[in-house]
Amino acid sequence: MIKRVLVVVLCYLFSSIGFFASLAGALEEFNRPSGNSFQMLMAISWIVAWCIHIFMCFTWVLDIRIGKLLPYLGCVVGVVSLLSFSSPGIEMFKNAPALGTSLAIVTPFFSAIFVAPAIFLALHMTNFHGKVGNNA
Repeated sequence: MIKRVLVVVLCYLFSSIGFFASLAGALEEFNRPSGNSFQMLMAISWIVAWCIHIFMCFTWVLDIRIGKLLPYLGCVVGVVSLLSFSSPGIEMFKNAPALGTSLAIVTPFFSAIFVAPAIFLALHMTNFHGKVGNNA
């Protein structure tokens, strides 16, 4: 259990820039008076992805398997939240196709660098929660 707590703490320490940036971005979206509904939905996906991740970490540390549904949902929401960072590139695509395309492709991968430890831990926890039995 101590090893797992250490893994989770280190994961969130190394992913803290992405964690706090996504939460700050979501809060900024919620405080906008004339928020775009697509942007609001993306901000909600950031929060939901982190909430599922935190819950999976908590249950992993306690060695409780929660099944496949929530981890798979978390993976889908996590991918959607990473892809949402490509929306500025898509908007720019209308005016400058070459630059917009490169931004739409590069930005999610660049954003993933800041949460890479959390992504790798999520993949491991999805595997853990999906298995039946008591041995990890």
